[in-house]
Amino acid sequence: MKLKLLFLLFLPLTGMAQTQIGQDIVDTNREIFGLALSENGNVLAVSGTDYNYNPITQVFSNVSGNWTQVGQDLELGRTLLSNDGSILAIFDLYQGAGLARVYKNMNNNWVQIGQDILEPLISDYKIALSGDGSVLAIAPNIGPYPWNIYKNISGTWTVTGTITNVVGSSICLSEDGNTLASIYHPGNVISIFKYVNNNWIQSTPINLNSNYISNGGRMAMSSDGNTIAVSTGNTKPMNASSVNVFRYTNNTWVQMGNSIISSKTALGEVYGYGEVLMSGSGNVVALGAWNGQTWASGVDIFEYLQGNWVKKGEIIDTTTTNSIHEVIAISRDGSSLALRKNEVLSPKKASNVNTNNHQGKSPSGGVRVYDISGILSSDKFVLENFKIYPNPTTDILNIELENSLVLEKVLIYNTTGQLIKESKEKIINLNGLAKGIYHVQVITDKGKATQKVVVK
Repeated sequence: MKLKLLFLLFLPLTGMAQTQIGQDIVDTNREIFGLALSENGNVLAVSGTDYNYNPITQVFSNVSGNWTQVGQDLELGRTLLSNDGSILAIFDLYQGAGLARVYKNMNNNWVQIGQDILEPLISDYKIALSGDGSVLAIAPNIGPYPWNIYKNISGTWTVTGTITNVVGSSICLSEDGNTLASIYHPGNVISIFKYVNNNWIQSTPINLNSNYISNGGRMAMSSDGNTIAVSTGNTKPMNASSVNVFRYTNNTWVQMGNSIISSKTALGEVYGYGEVLMSGSGNVVALGAWNGQTWASGVDIFEYLQGNWVKKGEIIDTTTTNSIHEVIAISRDGSSLALRKNEVLSPKKASNVNTNNHQGKSPSGGVRVYDISGILSSDKFVLENFKIYPNPTTDILNIELENSLVLEKVLIYNTTGQLIKESKEKIINLNGLAKGIYHVQVITDKGKATQKVVVK
């Protein structure tokens, strides 16, 4: 019965058409502090610790709707996954140093790639991993201390660059490992670095409005490195926390749409004290929300549509112990969302009692994964049953539907989210459209989905 009760405190509101994926993953001996999902959401890494501060990481795979552990338990904590979920990077402060290890799944066994990566012992580090798992950035969150970017070259982790005079309260790495962003809390500049001709060079930074400072140093990046979301705190007044999203267009960073502010700000809810996550396309963000008056927490999901960030759903937790806003993961395709739950349930054995605030109790850690594609503009069924061709194209676009889908409307957006063209026909004339990338949304009687189209 306890297993069934663990997630009753997650209360999805009306309109949040999420579906749970698989069973709850429950560990009654662990507190969860890190989650990571593969690009398609089918591989999940879970990091945690017991109240004796012993870190452990486990990886699970969605096998026929059930979360099944992959390989052995691993030491250390903070975890990142490659896009396909086959490479795992783990970092922790360990035996007097900052220690990173990278593993590859080989026949259901996690085998270390290359040597241990050791960094000087300071208070903490932030890490980022490229999409293929070959580039790893490790940044001290105090300083300034030098921080290193490593690349797997023939099985050896080799430093490809060292960045100085920058503090990494939060860092992000693009999918190809060639764009790096860093922000320091408090501060109002996001530093951008590009890997060009075997050197890391500083690129055009993002200068936040003078009325804003980074709030908590929370940041996320799209796969191509050209879209960044950052949590900010308005100095007028300080409590008006928000999230702003910027896109690199014509050699400059431009804010995308409206600032994202909680609709419950008047009730004490703010962003910035929880996670800020982004899908690979940069058009979906998941934000950890926290109420400073009630200590309740939650996750809000927004999608960028027609130049504005539109709230598509939320999950709330009315307890004060779970802090679900602090540990979230979103898949790169934007279809899956993982949340943690921590709760003190049972007494510890007398021999294990310690003197911290959890004396006489043991942690209980749980994870639940949701399919959130139903609330977004891309529906999986429709996406699998329509074709757009030719792509790239010069003037004509054909829409082909399968499995009795009925076309209702086609909407074409540019990369800034502006609606460019609307049609109800399966053959669309694109004459007059400038060369570039467009997002074509097909709306049917059974849902809608979006594909990227290149116009030459």
